[in-house]
Amino acid sequence: MAKALTFLLAGLVIFVGGSTSGVGMVLEAQDDRRVLAEGVRTTGVITKVEFYTDRRRHSYKDLTVYFLTEDRRVYGKRTLERYYDHIEGSKSTVADQMHGEKRVVFYDRSDPGNSVIEGATQPFTVAYLVIMLAAGFGAAFIRSGWVGLRRRQA
Repeated sequence: MAKALTFLLAGLVIFVGGSTSGVGMVLEAQDDRRVLAEGVRTTGVITKVEFYTDRRRHSYKDLTVYFLTEDRRVYGKRTLERYYDHIEGSKSTVADQMHGEKRVVFYDRSDPGNSVIEGATQPFTVAYLVIMLAAGFGAAFIRSGWVGLRRRQA
């Protein structure tokens, strides 16, 4: 019975947690699209380039882009881009080349902190995939737990 109950609870956590996370990603993607469509276009400058490698050994460039709003205030936005050393060259060379590079930035006039760097929007596909996987795995665990509990009662 404890095993069935564990499966049931794990399924609920996976289902609710994963679905909530996926819905948050969808909302973020929708907001990115809105800012791109309705936001103010400006040019930002890359002021900082750092590198890191994730657990799967994928390397990324962590870029900080500063931009100026219509009312002359400065805001910053961070974004990640994949880094391929065999294509782009050494980290120091890439950092030197990118420092000072211009990027197109769109920002929300009423909230300039809500900004999007062109080409760095949250994809809908990943968000929907997270929702589908969470719902699928969560439902499978819930079903296993439920069937296990029903067998114990019979």
